[in-house]
Amino acid sequence: MIRFGLYASEDYVRRNGYPDVPEDLHRHQVIGWTEDLTYLAMANWLASHCPGVRPSLRLTSFAAQAEAVRQGAGWAVLPDFIAVPAGFAPGMPDLFRSESELWLLTHAQSRALQRVNLVRDRVIVAIREELNQLQPQHSA
Repeated sequence: MIRFGLYASEDYVRRNGYPDVPEDLHRHQVIGWTEDLTYLAMANWLASHCPGVRPSLRLTSFAAQAEAVRQGAGWAVLPDFIAVPAGFAPGMPDLFRSESELWLLTHAQSRALQRVNLVRDRVIVAIREELNQLQPQHSA
């Protein structure tokens, strides 16, 4: 599972503070997804917790959103594996938590190949290790 949270840069938080409740996001800068990506779980999740929130900036990738957060542009729902190592500040951690499954697909014809299975298994182990390193961040 990939965990998500609401994150901003320390600089943004110094200038604007933390939101205490979802409705506070209406008074903050929010980084969201472009209209064609509103089907994404993160976009839907933010809209369901803070109805009517209008992102001040709409971007098409996590990389772009993370850079916008780094530059102090506002709050964004980001995966922990991006936000935690970057040192972003979590907002409303008890409320703004979401999880999403991560799928690794293999073509049916290549499932019988030992080298494909070896790579798949190593990728799975590496991802689990990385995600487990972030686990202590959620015990608060």
